[in-house]
Amino acid sequence: MLTATILSFVVILLAGMPIVFALGLAATIGLVVDGTLPLTIIPQRMTGMIDTFALLAVPFFVLAGELMERGGISKRLVEMVSAFIGHFRGGLAMVCVVSSMIFAGITASSAADAAAIGAILIPAMIRQGYSAPFCASVQAASATMGPIIPPSTLAIIYAALTGVSIGSLFLAGMVPGLLMGLSLLFLARYYAIRMVEATSEPADFRTRLASLRSAVWALFVPVIILGGILSGIFTATESGAMAVVYALLVGLFVYKELKLSDLPDIFVRSTMITGMVMIVLSAAGIFAWILVTQNLPRIAADFLMAITQNAGIVMLLIIVFMLFIGMVMEIVAAGIIMIPVLAPIGMAMGFNEVHFGMVIMMTMALGAVTPPVGVTLFVAMGIAGARLSEVNRYIWPMVFVLAAVVLLVAYVPEVALFVPRLFGWL
Repeated sequence: MLTATILSFVVILLAGMPIVFALGLAATIGLVVDGTLPLTIIPQRMTGMIDTFALLAVPFFVLAGELMERGGISKRLVEMVSAFIGHFRGGLAMVCVVSSMIFAGITASSAADAAAIGAILIPAMIRQGYSAPFCASVQAASATMGPIIPPSTLAIIYAALTGVSIGSLFLAGMVPGLLMGLSLLFLARYYAIRMVEATSEPADFRTRLASLRSAVWALFVPVIILGGILSGIFTATESGAMAVVYALLVGLFVYKELKLSDLPDIFVRSTMITGMVMIVLSAAGIFAWILVTQNLPRIAADFLMAITQNAGIVMLLIIVFMLFIGMVMEIVAAGIIMIPVLAPIGMAMGFNEVHFGMVIMMTMALGAVTPPVGVTLFVAMGIAGARLSEVNRYIWPMVFVLAAVVLLVAYVPEVALFVPRLFGWL
């Protein structure tokens, strides 16, 4: 069954079938070839996959992100960052990185981050003289912080599959996400100052104060989410619901850019996004169930042990493998398939479960912007109107810098575990 399932999946995926159908059809073929299990197991496992309390946080955070984008929060974040650093040489590229660092904690998605911030900043950067390939590269690379900085949909999925605390994963992403942002900040400035000579006039104190005052409502979102979880007031799922209420109130009554007539469209969009995530989760659920029941985790662990029993080398092999998976597969589907396989290997090697989860998440996020088929990269390229052949010049150095951060986190676990331990979650 295992061989038939994996071979069918590869062939169907290479044939160009959407990932959700490739997963479901490959699982069905595997069950038919085996012949010992009834096909009724398919709907049972598909519904069982998404029948998890932790996954209730996904639609809440998706809806909150839609409300915040339509309510003007992303625009005010960009205006605030521009007021403080936009006048520096290469400042607009730095604004792109910093805005993504802040907005990552709101959208919880690298693709959403690239679309929301990129739609505002990429055209502005091009008008100021930055090349379109550079704009696409810096925005895509900055968006890798989306699945890392809390709240993170990928962290919720990882927690649902492994039983690891969502709060611990949220906290573990704070320092790695900050390091990713700082490394990109320096690299973006290095390139930007060679493209743009002119700089704008620094904003005066009154303008900066006004922009900060306007954006303070947006900056409270991570405080509410993480503060509620850390204080024990509500769970991660309940924090998503609180984020929805907060975004709705701010959009309607504070910024007043959100109208009641906008809500039906927002609900439809968030429902479609949630539906796409959930159908991939359900299809990947039956696929992953077959892999686990056919002892693929044990087979993979035995294979790695046959190569080496050095924990550091095993970690490196897993990173390289997951980077490749992230390059060719959508990040949610990749997570659902590979997390149940890799988590037991991490436990067998003695890795801390929160640290190991963070390394896997960071690697998959990096894969989403790595050529030739990184999904997030193509979102930014579409906004900028750039071609892959042009983008390679800029995106690869950024990928290497981010990979260095991944390796740092992988081999210095305290980078990820410091904050969870500080707050007593480990």
